Amino acid sequence: MNLFSTILKKSRYWKFILKNPLDFIPISPESDSEFLILTIAFNEASLIERQIVLLKNNLQDPFDHIIVDNSSDLDVRKSIRDICLRHGVGYAGVPHSNPYRENKSHAAAMHWAYYQLVRKSNAKVFGFLDHDIFPLKPYSSLAKINNGIYGRVLHAYSKDSYQKKISEEVPYWSLWAGFCFFEKNLVKGFFPWSLNFFSKHFLDGFFLDTGGGLWNKLYSKMAYPGPLASYEVKQISDNGEGIQNQSFEILDDAWIHFVSLSNWRSINDIEGKKAKLEEILTQAKNQGVQTNQEIG
Repeated sequence: MNLFSTILKKSRYWKFILKNPLDFIPISPESDSEFLILTIAFNEASLIERQIVLLKNNLQDPFDHIIVDNSSDLDVRKSIRDICLRHGVGYAGVPHSNPYRENKSHAAAMHWAYYQLVRKSNAKVFGFLDHDIFPLKPYSSLAKINNGIYGRVLHAYSKDSYQKKISEEVPYWSLWAGFCFFEKNLVKGFFPWSLNFFSKHFLDGFFLDTGGGLWNKLYSKMAYPGPLASYEVKQISDNGEGIQNQSFEILDDAWIHFVSLSNWRSINDIEGKKAKLEEILTQAKNQGVQTNQEIG
């Protein structure tokens, strides 16, 4: 990409960041919460409703919740907006001028949400969730904040491997973009453009996944926090088709993450994976876990 193309693309991106929401439902003016959760939604209204209900039932912290709608399907956007109205949750429609697609689009939506929503809020702590992660047990995010952050720690990838540990040679780490929490004062004074949620590529060939763009401004300045949120992969079946198709993840023995349920990265049996989610939610309900607030 030549210099002119790079400047043009960055110009379009900054214009996108500066745009107001296409549609906006504010959080209740009566709320005095200082904890703001933002969910990045993409083309799957039923997941949003599930998550809203389970957060209300299981998250023990006073919190405000805004659905940051990055959906490409206009009908789904309308459905998600209606769900937010019904459940008293904030809604912000990401402008359609988002110049990126897939995981880069997600990172751009996070940056836009920080600039347009978090930066202007009264929150002292903010966090981002994927739309296909759900708390199945009572849980406090605020109680787990450590040195201003919490989430699932990721290390660096290379073309062929993942670094299970950091080292002097490969010290890179970040928080997974789908489950990350920050004290707002950590980024106080940062030039807003520099709060980069994209992936981060290093000259030695290693890279950090979405959210790793915070390495230069934030993570590299902090002591390595250790693993923070626990993480376990469970198999739906043993056919060896990989985490996208036949696995789900458990965080802190309380959250369940079903990878790519919006099918943005094609899954061989998306309906089977959704059925497994329903099965797990039913089991949790039968065991007395709080999953059963009415979904209208």
